[in-house]
Amino acid sequence: SLVQSGSSVMKDPVALQRDLLEATKKTSIEEHAASLRSNTHIRWDSYNEVLGNVHVGWIKKVDRLSLETTYAAWLDHGREIADALIYAVGKTHGTDVVEYLLTILLEFVKEDAERLAHFRGALESEEIPFSSLTGLMNNKSDYVCTQSLALLSLIVSNKHVAIQHRVEVVQTLATALTPHSDRTAETSLPSLVSSCKNVLQADDCRGAFVGAGGHAALAAQLEKWPQAHQLTYNIMLCLWLISFNEEGKLAFHKGPALRGLLTCVQTHPKEKVLRVGLATLRNLSADQALGEQMSIHGLAKTVSVYSLRHWDDEDVDEDLGVLDACMKKCDQILSTWDVYEKDLFSGSLTWSSVHKNEVFWKENCRQFVEKDFELLRVLIALIKESEKKIVEVSSTTLAVACFDLGQFAVFYPNGKSIVKDLGGKVAVMQRLQHPDATVQREALVCLQKLMVTNWEFMKR
Repeated sequence: SLVQSGSSVMKDPVALQRDLLEATKKTSIEEHAASLRSNTHIRWDSYNEVLGNVHVGWIKKVDRLSLETTYAAWLDHGREIADALIYAVGKTHGTDVVEYLLTILLEFVKEDAERLAHFRGALESEEIPFSSLTGLMNNKSDYVCTQSLALLSLIVSNKHVAIQHRVEVVQTLATALTPHSDRTAETSLPSLVSSCKNVLQADDCRGAFVGAGGHAALAAQLEKWPQAHQLTYNIMLCLWLISFNEEGKLAFHKGPALRGLLTCVQTHPKEKVLRVGLATLRNLSADQALGEQMSIHGLAKTVSVYSLRHWDDEDVDEDLGVLDACMKKCDQILSTWDVYEKDLFSGSLTWSSVHKNEVFWKENCRQFVEKDFELLRVLIALIKESEKKIVEVSSTTLAVACFDLGQFAVFYPNGKSIVKDLGGKVAVMQRLQHPDATVQREALVCLQKLMVTNWEFMKR
């Protein structure tokens, strides 16, 4: 929201306050971590029998001590401390103790990223199996799950970690992100997405991630949380990282990922989100088929509008230039029929000029009967009512589909009989009771076309 102030443009105070709150508020995960750090006091001497005197001794050298003291300890005995902490995570079973250990482990890493090498070394030792941490990824506690994934995502982002461990972590992350997962509540999702950013730094992790459906899960979360701007930004960063990988690019050919990305770029108000979204589309536009999909879904218009804006980042202007050239090239390649066919298979139709163009129907109506009426069956399937449909068909798509079915019946020889034999008439009749008036009207006109022998004569 923008308001004019003299010759300058300033943010609406309400919008500004909302953005500041979002930027400064802690997630529930962070709040819980702070509470654990402040309120948990573990008597480590009581764990001598379980962990051994040596491990307990190293833990006591860093637990609840000043940053200066622990820094010196890590500098001199980093590997021994890492061994002790990871060993303790695997050997203790109380949720409160495990949560506390994971909290301080992550804090130690954030203080100095070079300590990750000590943790990787600990997990490669014979004494401490990798399962000491991976076994926590599916823990009943959301906090244990998200924090173990956060730590593991940092550890496996290093290419020297065994591939089987890297794949295990990446696949667990992808599964946790799916809309049906118990882990995608607003409390856990930001941490999971941050973990994705960590693992996707490594190119071979990107291929494993999309292979497990992670890109589609991220796209679904984009749609689910449109007002969570920081979360949206982090998801877009993940998609951007995926777009550098060849398997990742191929994954955008199917499913909702490209559509979700385009919708976000075309509607989101935040410049930082648009910046990374446009950079992602630029990477994907090198694939001609994806460029054509972008063209079909109206990216050319979006690029034209954004080209008139001032951007603080010069890279955005360069990205827009590349995308503009791509859209112009795609417009030259795509025929009118190509655009229509791709729209039909996407399950989303709009009132473009082609639908009411009689020349188009006279030239292309035969295309609907090829491959055992494949396209005609797709058109009828859009109109049919079904409880099994995963994605609800929009009212506009229904109205256009009814109109197009009627056009086929008019322009193709014996088209009326073919439509009836394939169940098209019954499907259209179901839509007479649709709550949208336009759908009702187009369904009625379609039925008239199916029943009238000479529709052209009726029009006159």
